Amino acid sequence: MAVPDIEMLCILSDYFEVSLDELLDRKTELKRKVSAWRKENSEKRSFSVRTDLLKDISESDDLLIQLILRRLELTDVVHILRGSAYPVCDRIFSNLSLKIARLVIDSLEKSKPEETEIIRAEKKFLEAAEDIRRRVGK
Repeated sequence: MAVPDIEMLCILSDYFEVSLDELLDRKTELKRKVSAWRKENSEKRSFSVRTDLLKDISESDDLLIQLILRRLELTDVVHILRGSAYPVCDRIFSNLSLKIARLVIDSLEKSKPEETEIIRAEKKFLEAAEDIRRRVGK
C-alpha cells in the first residue's frame, strides 16, 4: 500500500478535519492492543495483600487520576498496574491516552517488579493524590 506524501496527508487532514493518526488508521491498532490487554486481565488480582493500596481509586474522579498520573513516571505506572487488581488497572487505563497506554502495555510485558517496588509506586500515587487534594482544598 502506497502512502501519500506528507503534504497530501496534511491537506487531507485539514479537509476532513481529522488527525494524521486517524487518516493512517494508527488509533485502531492502539485501541485493539488496549482492548486485548483489558480482556486478558479482566480477572487480575493484586500482586499481594500488601499491594492493594489503591483499591479505593474507583471512587476518585477522572481529573484527579489524570493529575496524579502526570506526576508519575512511566515505571511507577507500570509497577502500579503490575501490583493492582483489575478495577484499579481499568480506572488507570481509562485515564491514559492511547499512545501512553501502548507504552505502558509494552513496558508491562517486560516488567517484573518486586513487591517493594510496587508498594513504593503505590505510595507515590497516594502522596501525589494527597498533595493535589491539599492544594485544591478537598
